Amino acid sequence: MIKRLFVFIGFLLVACQDQKKEVQTQARTLIQDEQPPAGSEDFYINSVQREGNLLKVNVKHSGACSPTPQFDLYEVGGEDPCSMPITVQVVFKNGTEECVQEKESELYFDISALKMTTSNCQDKLQILGYEEWVDL
Repeated sequence: MIKRLFVFIGFLLVACQDQKKEVQTQARTLIQDEQPPAGSEDFYINSVQREGNLLKVNVKHSGACSPTPQFDLYEVGGEDPCSMPITVQVVFKNGTEECVQEKESELYFDISALKMTTSNCQDKLQILGYEEWVDL
């Protein structure tokens, strides 16, 4: 009985590790040195969390009934990362698709590049459209 319990716990641990690897491979890269294109504003940021080098953004949106709505994360501003918080903007790329259904999506963005450029002077990240700042 105890042996079966240990086997089951081991299976759960492996499954959790595989899920974390899958999230990291699906994380979109932060876009730097480019102006964000016009995107749909038809979304609301519910929550933001930093998990290591990943920024997890939960959004509620309409439009984009496709199974994979396309969001990008752009660094905007940031000329002097030591005097101002780093500011990023979430852009909803396919929000103009006809769809009245509201959905929630969990987005993952790799922000490791931000953490390297601000390592000695800035520890806050501001997401446009979200009131709270996030610790880097």
